[in-house]
Amino acid sequence: AVVSTQSTGVYNHNKFSTFAQHPNAAKKLPNQAALFAYLQQQHPDDEANKESLCLAFNKHIEIAKLYHDKARKTIGDKSASVERLEECIKRFAKAARHYKLDQAYDKQVECTKQARLVGLQILLKKRNSTLSILGLSLEQVRKFLNTHNNFYEAFIVASAYSIPSLVPCVFRIAIEEDNMDYFEDYRTLFCTDSPFYEDLLLYAQRTRLNETATKNLIAVLSHCKELRVRRSVAQKLSLPTSYLNC
Repeated sequence: AVVSTQSTGVYNHNKFSTFAQHPNAAKKLPNQAALFAYLQQQHPDDEANKESLCLAFNKHIEIAKLYHDKARKTIGDKSASVERLEECIKRFAKAARHYKLDQAYDKQVECTKQARLVGLQILLKKRNSTLSILGLSLEQVRKFLNTHNNFYEAFIVASAYSIPSLVPCVFRIAIEEDNMDYFEDYRTLFCTDSPFYEDLLLYAQRTRLNETATKNLIAVLSHCKELRVRRSVAQKLSLPTSYLNC
């Protein structure tokens, strides 16, 4: 009770903001831990003073979690306006900065990915699109990736939801749906090495390819630099090797 009263008194003092926003002065505040806990519980929206105190006390992880949690609450609100989403991006950016200062680099990367996802949602809203990409289930993410024909936007979504591979989408959209630009965009970010072509083989073996899909698969295989892999895939799929220089 005594600590709570002291914290309340310091917070309500007309010089509190001045102290909180000057690190050297803030370090002289009494009961630093109690004051910070008081701010967390009684003044959860006082972000400016909490951030200043965190900087003074080197409590970067606490302020990072504060911004991170607030940003995630916005993501969970399907009716969030563009203005709120823009504020959400700023919070993710602040969280990422403080995670970095605490050397929590995995959390920093996570916040960066989430900020990009929110940015994409804003772009979709401005296009008057009805697509919602925030707060999706794994099934909804897969459905989006299997139908969205813009590779870079698909990459942002896959990255934010920790989808390990977009090879299935390359097969479905580039090869089956005849959108070879998707494959060309994929190549700008990822290496199309042997494992990539071996994964493609697995999907192709499960599918009855029509003439267009076969033509597209041959075009994709032609980019494989390893003759052994190219020949192996072509033989297993009964593709005309003459087109592949095998």
